[in-house]
Amino acid sequence: MIIFWVLVFIFMLVGLKKVIATQSNGLVDLYNPEISTNSIVYFIEHPETKAEREAKIEKAIESLVDEIIKRESGGIPTICNKAYGCRAGMGLMMFISSTWNSTLDRMKKEIDKKGHLSFGLEMPDRCWQKVKLPASKERTESIFDGECNRIAGTWLLLTDGIGHWESYSGTYILLIEKLGLVGIIKI
Repeated sequence: MIIFWVLVFIFMLVGLKKVIATQSNGLVDLYNPEISTNSIVYFIEHPETKAEREAKIEKAIESLVDEIIKRESGGIPTICNKAYGCRAGMGLMMFISSTWNSTLDRMKKEIDKKGHLSFGLEMPDRCWQKVKLPASKERTESIFDGECNRIAGTWLLLTDGIGHWESYSGTYILLIEKLGLVGIIKI
């Protein structure tokens, strides 16, 4: 029995996920146990590392941003709100001009204060252009640049929560719960 617990401890240390079965006469097999009725089965799973947890959160946030983009613009970076035009929303995440401009100001303040943006985001130089209405027919403003819009939208989502999108495109609360982002994204 001591050997069994030593093995369990070793498996936990090296972070392996294994099934160990024991019988009254000892360890059956570490990899493919033949479990009989008098066996006790132990499932050993290593605890999630900080890096693994952060990677899961990052992937979940990307999934949420993808869903917002899908609902807001259908993934078309140069789109304006179909019903009311550019004054009611522009780009992938349907920013209105005042929200775009204030988001850029807030992001710049954060960089001035911290030296970088939160959440590991980096905004390319071409993205800092404020928008003025009416938008150009060519849609060359940075708000229509897919990368710029996505970065600013992700920053706004992580800073302010889902409220900028919640009432316009249906509820995101169930998706936030499904993705495990409760407590990370403000609802």
